[in-house]
Amino acid sequence: MPNLEGYLTKRGVAGDWRMEGVLPEAPLGAVVIPSLNEGDELFVTLDRLDGCAPELRRCFAVVVVVNRSERVDEELVPLNGKDLRRLAERSREKPWVPLAWVDAHTDGLALPARDAGVGLARKLGFDLVLQGFRANYRQLILASLDADTYVTSSYLDALVEHFADGQPGGCVVPFCHRRPDDLQAQDAIERYELYQRAFVAGLQEAGSPYAYHAIGSALACNGEAYVKAGGMGRRKAGEDFYFLQQLAKTSRVEALRGATVFPSARVSRRTPFGTGRVMERQLGGEVAVRFHAPEVFQVLRDWLVLARGSRALSGEALLQCAAERDLLLADYLERLGLVTAWERLRHNYRSEETFFRGFHAWFDALRTVQLLHALEARWPRSHEPQMVARQIGLPLQVSIAEMLRRLRVLQRVAARKCLS
Repeated sequence: MPNLEGYLTKRGVAGDWRMEGVLPEAPLGAVVIPSLNEGDELFVTLDRLDGCAPELRRCFAVVVVVNRSERVDEELVPLNGKDLRRLAERSREKPWVPLAWVDAHTDGLALPARDAGVGLARKLGFDLVLQGFRANYRQLILASLDADTYVTSSYLDALVEHFADGQPGGCVVPFCHRRPDDLQAQDAIERYELYQRAFVAGLQEAGSPYAYHAIGSALACNGEAYVKAGGMGRRKAGEDFYFLQQLAKTSRVEALRGATVFPSARVSRRTPFGTGRVMERQLGGEVAVRFHAPEVFQVLRDWLVLARGSRALSGEALLQCAAERDLLLADYLERLGLVTAWERLRHNYRSEETFFRGFHAWFDALRTVQLLHALEARWPRSHEPQMVARQIGLPLQVSIAEMLRRLRVLQRVAARKCLS
C-alpha cells in the first residue's frame, strides 16, 4: 500500500510554498479552494462555509490557494494581492475559525508556467495539508471546492458522516448551478447542466462504474485514498476527471448524501474547457452544447453486459461477439488491443471479482468516453435537447427546464448507489 512519504517524494509538490493563518490542532479534514483574481466571490464562499455547524467548522482547515502563473504579471490579477490581505484580516478578526492560505502569487512563489492552473493549485493545497498533518493523514477528509461555489450548511456534516460510515474512499457531491439573472445566461447554463446530467444518466443506465459527475468543486476523498490514487494531477484543466478516474480504480467513488454545492454560471477563460468556456461560447452565439444520442449508451451497455458474461471466452471470440453487436464497437476495441488485454486479464486474475475489477481498470473512464466518440460516426451528437427527452423517456416537447428538474430528482434519489 502506498505511504505518504513515498507519495510526497515521488509525486508531491516541492517548493517554498507554505500554509499561513490558523489551522486546527487535530483536524477532521480540509477544504481546499484555488483562487485566481476572485475578490468578493471568494469571501461569500467562505461565509457559506462558516455557516456550517460551528463544532465541525472548528475542526476543518479551510485552505485558500491564491495563485497565478509566473508568466502572468501581478498587475493583471490585481485582486490576488488584495485577497491575500483580506484573508489575513479575516483570520485576525475571527481567530477561532480556522482559515489558512497559500501564497502562490507573489514573485518567486507564482506557479511554474509549465503546469500553472487549477490542477496544480488544488494539488498544492492538498499536498501541504498532508505534509502538515502526517500523523492521521489516512483519515483526513480532503474536500475540493472552488472560490465561486457555495455550499449548504450541511456540507461538513455530510462529509463527516460519509467517511465515518466505512464508505468508499472517494465521493462526488451533488451540485446545482446557480441561476443567473440574465435570461440568455439562464438558457446557456441549463443546457450545459442538462448535458452533464444526461451524460451521467446514460453511463448509469449502461452500468458503467464511472457514472459520476466530474466537477472539481464537487468532490472529496480521504487522505489514504488520495495517496493511493497518486494525488491530484497538475493539469490545467480536466484534473477532476483524471483524479476521479484514479479514485474509482483504487478506492471506489460514491455519491454524497445530505449536501449540495452550487457552482457559479459565470463566463471564464481560466481553463481550456469546462463551465466558464462553455458559457462564453454559448453566449457568443456558438453551439457549444451537443447532446449524445441515446443509441451510444445502449451500445456501451451491450458491450459491458457482453464483457461481464464472457470471462470464459478467448479475446478473439469476444471481439467477434462485439462485431456481431456493432462494427464500430468492434473496430474501436480492436484498436484498443482488446484481444491482448483480455488474455492478460484472464491470465492475471483468477476470481471473478478481481477479474472484472481489472477489466474496469483497463476499460476506464477515458476509454468509455472515447468509445462514445467513436460511435458518433453513426449517431452524431446534436444541439437539439430532444435527444435527452428520447434518452430518459419523456415527450419530445418537454422543456429543457423540466428535463433538468426530472434528472436532478432522479439523481438525488440514486445518490447512494455504489458506483463500482
